[in-house]
Amino acid sequence: GNTTTGGNSNSGGSSSTPITVVNVTLSGTTNDLSIGTTQGLIYLRLTCAAPETLTGIKAIQNSIVYVKNVGTNAITITKNDSGSAAGNRFAMAGDGPNIIDQGATVTLLYDATLAAWEVHDIGGGG
Repeated sequence: GNTTTGGNSNSGGSSSTPITVVNVTLSGTTNDLSIGTTQGLIYLRLTCAAPETLTGIKAIQNSIVYVKNVGTNAITITKNDSGSAAGNRFAMAGDGPNIIDQGATVTLLYDATLAAWEVHDIGGGG
């Protein structure tokens, strides 16, 4: 995928929070997706040619990943899927899986205690 880093300033302008942008095209079921090793805020733009499944993302400690489906096909993220290594899996409420529809977003927080990506704030497309 493509990776670029930008910056954002808070309202006081005294600090900068870098945001790493990663573009990935999924093909088939994807296990242990690598999006780099930069800690912090990551904007992951996903697309796929057909509906696809994502079972995990390689762990990045102290990171929040904002995922957006920029394609036209749905992406399914599965709960605690053995297709990915234990520390790279998704932890979510309910039985899962969760669907990221076209234009929809999801926020992931890596929890070192759980050794998993917590799934938060699934939003609709638009």
